[in-house]
Amino acid sequence: MKKLLALAAASTLLTSTALAQWAHEVTIEVGDDIVGSLKSIAASPDGDTLYFTTYFGSGPRPIYMIADPLGADPAVDVFADPAYGSTNGSGLTVDPVGNVFFTHDTNDAATSYLQKYDSAGNLVTSFGTNGTVSPVVFNVGGAPTNHRPRESSWVAGDRLLVSNFAMDRLLHVFDAETGNPIGGAINIGTPTGITDAMHGMAYDPATNVIVGTIRGTAWTIVSDDPAASLDDLSDYDDFTQIAGEVWPGGNSNMGGSSDEAANLFTFTSSKVSPGTVTVLDLADPDDQTVLGEGLNEGDPGYLGSSGDSTFFRSGGNLYLAVNAENRGEIVIFSYTDPTSVEHWTIMD
Repeated sequence: MKKLLALAAASTLLTSTALAQWAHEVTIEVGDDIVGSLKSIAASPDGDTLYFTTYFGSGPRPIYMIADPLGADPAVDVFADPAYGSTNGSGLTVDPVGNVFFTHDTNDAATSYLQKYDSAGNLVTSFGTNGTVSPVVFNVGGAPTNHRPRESSWVAGDRLLVSNFAMDRLLHVFDAETGNPIGGAINIGTPTGITDAMHGMAYDPATNVIVGTIRGTAWTIVSDDPAASLDDLSDYDDFTQIAGEVWPGGNSNMGGSSDEAANLFTFTSSKVSPGTVTVLDLADPDDQTVLGEGLNEGDPGYLGSSGDSTFFRSGGNLYLAVNAENRGEIVIFSYTDPTSVEHWTIMD
């Protein structure tokens, strides 16, 4: 049974059947310091820095950062300034050593790009051409084609899972060191029946499962071939919707995040519960906690509107940062009992 739980006060706990407990930690107001609305969010490996992008609004904008988001006075600063424009495609992901990958859809497949920055905000010149891959080429049925990258996720094996924004809705693997495409793309739109880009992609090499979210739904992608690997996504053809409902009016502004050690995945399901983010247990997708449900403006943990989210660990504790995108706030929740598992256990 799905559990719709809410925060009523800062000390109020959200409890699932697995005894996992969530509490509102802090809300960081960033609206006065940014251009546009909050879009993508990611965290450094040590949890000391949050990175985020924006969309809408006029003018070019940078990749923003917040150092010490759990500190007494978190402040917004500029991490790097690619001066990207206002589109939905401005995704972020971070690898385990702190490199930041930026995915930008310019609305033109010929000029869209991927970039790789080190933790100091400098382009990593060994990636693509001086830190930038453009155009972004997907191999579709053996035919290299320029595409508009929408979102990327760093996964085990030093790979990037990259989704695109086009009528065919694809997913492709890239080498995170060189930026080169690996193998071929798979179609997302046809097997899911949803014409939108996938977000929040993650991969567990132990179970050989890909997970992601598309417009308010959560999916797993697996292969019947035990030898399948990310070197060729064409072997992954078994799609299963594990949670959520499609939001007919939505588009690509909804993201997701995963934490392998705690076996958790997040997604935004605006049709089911607007202004919330859902955390589910990958071992039992029916075990869900909805953060922000039933709250009013001024209540601790209130989101109002929600978008991308990211798990991060700091001081041995697990946290979730959620973009309240239209309010210009980043809302952070703490998880009081993070368990340790070797890998995901996806329920059949």
